[in-house]
Amino acid sequence: MTAVHVFTGATLPRDAAAGLAPGAVLYPPARRGDLAGVAVPGDVVVVIDGNPYCPPRHDEVLSLLASGVAVAGAGGWGAVLAADMHPFGMTGIGDVFSGLHDGRIADDEAAGQGPGGRADLRAFLMLAAARGEIPHSDARRIAEHSGPIGDRWTWADLCRSADLSLLPSLHQFRAWMQRQAAIRYAARADAHKAVSLAAAGLLAAPFPLAASWVRPAPGRVLSPDGTGRARLPARLLTLALYCPDWPGRWRQYALSRVGHTVGDVHPCELSDERVGRWLTCSETGLPVGEQARLVLVRAAVLDPYSPVWPVTRADANALAIGLSVVVPPFPPRELRGLARIWGVPEADLGVSALDRGFDSAASALRCASSQ
Repeated sequence: MTAVHVFTGATLPRDAAAGLAPGAVLYPPARRGDLAGVAVPGDVVVVIDGNPYCPPRHDEVLSLLASGVAVAGAGGWGAVLAADMHPFGMTGIGDVFSGLHDGRIADDEAAGQGPGGRADLRAFLMLAAARGEIPHSDARRIAEHSGPIGDRWTWADLCRSADLSLLPSLHQFRAWMQRQAAIRYAARADAHKAVSLAAAGLLAAPFPLAASWVRPAPGRVLSPDGTGRARLPARLLTLALYCPDWPGRWRQYALSRVGHTVGDVHPCELSDERVGRWLTCSETGLPVGEQARLVLVRAAVLDPYSPVWPVTRADANALAIGLSVVVPPFPPRELRGLARIWGVPEADLGVSALDRGFDSAASALRCASSQ
C-alpha cells in the first residue's frame, strides 16, 4: 500500500495537510537527514517546507528516487529543492516552481515566510535592501522609525512615523512586499495541490531508477565512456578551463560539500600506485593533511554520488562570483596546448583536470573544442 509522507510547516499548516490527505504521515519542515530512509519503494514524499539553517541534502532526494520513491516539491522551500532536482526525477508542482525554473522568482523569495511583528518587518527590510529594492540606509532608518509602532504594524503606521524623505523608499518597499505576499499566496495554493495529488495517487507513478539520476542535466557534459558522470554546468565550463583562480575556488567548494573529512582518506595508507594516481611527484612532499585534502577533492570529481554533485544554479552563482577569465582566440586542440594554458607539465594534466572539476584532461580538451 502506498504511503504519503508530507514535510510541511508555515506554508501549509499540519491540520490543513491532514484534511487534504487523512492517511498521510506528517512531519515538521525537513532537516538534513530527515529524507534518508523515510520511505520505501512505491511511497510518495512531498516536501513543502524545509529548515533553512539545516536543509536536507540533494543526495537524500537522489537516494529516494533511486530506490523507487516518488518525490515532489511545492510551496516554499520544497519548490526550491524541486527546481534544483527536477532534472533527476523530482516532480515540481505549481506556479512557484515554474517561476523558479524560468528565473522569475528567486530562491529566497520562494523560501521566505510571512511578516508578523517588528522583528519580521526588520528582516524584510534587510532582505529588500540586499536585493537592491531600497537603499540600505533607508532600510535602517525605516526600521528605527518602526520602534514605537508596537508588535503589529500597518502601512499607515509606517508612513505616519517616517519622515518625508523616506516616502519614496516606503512605496518601493510596499510594492516589493506585495510581490512577496503574492508569492506566499501562490505557494500555499501549490502546497494544497501537491498534497491533494499525492493523496489521490497521482504522484505514485514509478520513476526510472539509478540510471536516471546519474544522467547529466541539460547543460552538463556527458562523459565519453557513456557513464553519464556528473559534470559542471555549462555556464562554469569557461571558468574551469581558463580562469587561473578557478582551482582554488573549486577546491574550497568541494571541501565544504564533503565536510573536510580529512581523516577518511589518509595518504599514508595508500599504495604507491594509488599515490601516483592522485598526487604529483612534487605533492608527495606536502604535509599529510594537505595531501589528504587534495585526494578528497580529486576523488570527489570521479564519484557521481559524491556530495559535490549536482552543482545547482545557486552553487554556480556562488562559484562564479568575482572570477573573470580571458578566453584565448583559439581553443587548445591538443594536450600540450592545454598544459601551456594551465601552466603545468603535461605529465600532471590528469590531476590538474581533477582540480578543475573535469574527470580527465581529454574531457577538458573536448569541452574546449566544443565551445
